[in-house]
Amino acid sequence: MRQMSRASQSREDYRRMGVKNIWMLDPEARQAWAYSASGLAPFEGGQLRVPDSPIYLPLAELWAELD
Repeated sequence: MRQMSRASQSREDYRRMGVKNIWMLDPEARQAWAYSASGLAPFEGGQLRVPDSPIYLPLAELWAELD
C-alpha cells in the first residue's frame, strides 16, 4: 500500500513539473497505464508512444525480456 501511495505522489510531482508523458508499468502483471491530468488509465495497445517523436516502448518486447 505504501508503494502505491509513493507512486501516486511521484506521478503527480512529475505532472506538476510539466512532464507530459507518464507511464506506469507492472512487470509482474504485464500491465501498463498512462497518466495525465485526467488520472491514471489502463493502456490498450502494443506500444506506448510519445506523440510527435520517435520515442516508443514496444510492450511485447519488454515483457519478453523479463521472461
